[in-house]
Amino acid sequence: MDKNFPGAELIHKGVKDASCNEWTREALLVAIAYEHLLFLGAVPELEVAVPHDAELLLYRLLLKTEKKAAYRTYNSLRRRLVSFCRALEREHGAKVRG
Repeated sequence: MDKNFPGAELIHKGVKDASCNEWTREALLVAIAYEHLLFLGAVPELEVAVPHDAELLLYRLLLKTEKKAAYRTYNSLRRRLVSFCRALEREHGAKVRG
């Protein structure tokens, strides 16, 4: 995984936290796209159960910590996740083609 991809620091921290069964905002972000990230080789297989309702859990966590900015922060984190996935998909596609 290229550390220069947008949001890579979130994914890296999220994998570390999730591996310890700590469901932080970053870990929940990884959980949201876990299957896709796993397919693209960006994350290892986790030995803990990944929550199926990670989006809802992330939003609830943000409501507790961000209060009025929860919606804005949620959308910002999701955009970073999408940007990371798109960059990874481009790299993955280039490897498959090349």
